[in-house]
Order: sequence, then structure tokens, then C-alpha cells
Amino acid sequence: MLTAMATMPTRTANVGLYRKLLRAAQTFESYNTRDYAVRYVRDDFRAAAMLSGKEVRLCALFLHRAHSPFL
Repeated sequence: MLTAMATMPTRTANVGLYRKLLRAAQTFESYNTRDYAVRYVRDDFRAAAMLSGKEVRLCALFLHRAHSPFL
């Protein structure tokens, strides 16, 4: 299952994804939804920064499956 992920994302790719998600969150019209999305993105990226390599791969797999339809 995890063998399909060839390489770990680089710091540049992570920062790019972070910025894209924040920009996408800013497009929500409702203040509550927009604020929630921004906090969610920030909190998840901060939490992911403290994980080890194996934990990062597992979290990325599960988060991608859980959140890709939302964003």
C-alpha cells in the first residue's frame, strides 16, 4: 500500500501545498467556514511537522483519502 509512494515530498512541495490550501481556504464566502479551513490547515501542518518519516507517510495516505473530496 505504501510502496506506491515513490519519494517523500520536499520542503518546497510542502510549502507550496500549504500555500495552495490557505489560498483555497480564503475563497470560502462564509467567515466561519473560511476561518475553520484556515485553522484546520495550519493546525494539521504544524502537527505534521513533528512526525517522523514513517508517521508522515501513514498520515499523508490517510489524510489524502479522507480529505481529497473536500478540497
